[in-house]
Amino acid sequence: MKKSAKNLKKKSVGTTIDAAEVAQALVQWLQAQGARVTHCRTADEALTVPGIGTADFYLSDHRLPGRMSGLDFLDAMRARRQEEVQAVLLTGDTSSHF
Repeated sequence: MKKSAKNLKKKSVGTTIDAAEVAQALVQWLQAQGARVTHCRTADEALTVPGIGTADFYLSDHRLPGRMSGLDFLDAMRARRQEEVQAVLLTGDTSSHF
């Protein structure tokens, strides 16, 4: 874990996670590793943040409130950047209906 944490120093991370406790824990951990974090509760909100498209990577919940899912958000980032994005799609949903 130390090797990957070292790689977070000065990295820009965009997070879209609506669960407050999960978001707080992830943001605090990322910041403790030296990352610059921009956190939003919804994809719609994230798309209005200046510079969100330049993040080094993204962490997004799959099921977000609003009109866009986490996957929709990542697709929007890929389209905006016109290149692949580095991302992790998370979910706490245990439903088999994806």
